[in-house]
Amino acid sequence: MRFGLMAIVLLFAAAVACSGDNDRAPTPTLFPQLEASPGPTSVPPELPTPCTEASGVIVPCERQEMPGSMAWLVDARDGSVIQVFEGVEDVIRYAGFDGDEAVLGIRDAAASEYRLEVHRYNLDGGEEGVEPWAQIPRDATASEYRWLQTWYPGDPLCSRAEGGIEVEGRFYAGAECGPLSPDGTWMIYRVDAGKLEVSPFGELPAWDEWLVNLESGERHELQTGLGQCNADSIFGPTWSPSSRYVFFGDCADGGHIFLGDVEDGSARVIVDDIPSFRNMPDWAGDTEAIIYPDGNGGAVLEYLDEGTAFDPGVVWPARFGAAGRVLYGATPESDEAMPETLIFDIETGESETFPGEALYRRWPIELVSVAGTPTGLIAVLPGPLYCQGLQIYVDGTPLVCIDAGAAPSFSPDGRYVALAQRTGDFEGDGIYDLVVVEVATGRQQVVIRDVRSEIPYPRPAAWNEASTHIIVGSPYQYGPYGP
Repeated sequence: MRFGLMAIVLLFAAAVACSGDNDRAPTPTLFPQLEASPGPTSVPPELPTPCTEASGVIVPCERQEMPGSMAWLVDARDGSVIQVFEGVEDVIRYAGFDGDEAVLGIRDAAASEYRLEVHRYNLDGGEEGVEPWAQIPRDATASEYRWLQTWYPGDPLCSRAEGGIEVEGRFYAGAECGPLSPDGTWMIYRVDAGKLEVSPFGELPAWDEWLVNLESGERHELQTGLGQCNADSIFGPTWSPSSRYVFFGDCADGGHIFLGDVEDGSARVIVDDIPSFRNMPDWAGDTEAIIYPDGNGGAVLEYLDEGTAFDPGVVWPARFGAAGRVLYGATPESDEAMPETLIFDIETGESETFPGEALYRRWPIELVSVAGTPTGLIAVLPGPLYCQGLQIYVDGTPLVCIDAGAAPSFSPDGRYVALAQRTGDFEGDGIYDLVVVEVATGRQQVVIRDVRSEIPYPRPAAWNEASTHIIVGSPYQYGPYGP
């Protein structure tokens, strides 16, 4: 996941003035400016709402001793909290939603073998059932998908068999179970190809990358002679939202990142470099747009459905915002003394620059800090000089500063931003409060205290599609080795 502790950098405030001829209509901007205001405000957080246990007993959200693992379900509309899980020997590996159900992936740390169980809860906090891990939730991140596929059989369609795998009764010799396409039609998988000399790692396992159509059994060989990277920071294959494309990487001959097309079974190199998380491409929401490094410090934005590609004007690494409407990254002029983030609208081609460095710049996978939402464009950036934390902007206007803020996540409807606010440490782990900010007013509410993270940054809170609830696990781990 792999996050290092990011120091909050004091940034200089930047003022932008626009002028034009009075007899000409004003030029439309990406971020419509609201009425002038005296500047950003720091709204004091409200007192925490009492926590409600699943049994219905009301208990205060007080500072407490750290138990083994805990999980809470939060109603963002009123701040009410239900504790849905607690276990001394259990480890929470996944927290998210599957439709209207909150889902926890839990491992018994005392068990002799690596097993996951799925615990499902309704939105009232009632447990709907416990079952073996049957499939990877649709909103699992690429890193979670990787370790779930690697250390657990994953989807029941694919099972390990002697000398290979079985997919719906079909046997594939020498293959491994791999990530399924979002529509469930395709699976990308590896076939063992012996050993390969991979500089600078030495002799490492090699494989060929294949596709199988789970409906017809049709197979395509995408690429041969791929070399394993001797590092935990590499990423696994990642599908496009449409299920037509998939990117994957290897470390042979200096490293490559390939883009595969299931329609013709082809694959082409898009990046000549080691497939590390820093070089990981990104998909734009439900579109066929992809961004990847150009090899010279910049980025390439490619519209696969149109067959066009161009430079969006940001340096790498760059990322798409939540929902994929915009991409963002540092400007070429950005530096440590005066960092700047450029936000580019992929639909209109308009862009605007903000003071501050996007959170993902050092660890680009889960710290998404910009979102194009139905209510407007929200950016959460390390604050300028007057903000000792994260500054939230709405359509270009400063909304509120969150002191010691980290790991923002956006409700799908754009009404709320959830953030972790660091309050201390416990045996080397970071301790955070979960704060929910109402975008329309800047109102803050501390809903959970003492969320523990075994990495310096906690995972951003997971929202349900209706934007009403959050599921939070403590402590959050990656593993067993960490992606």
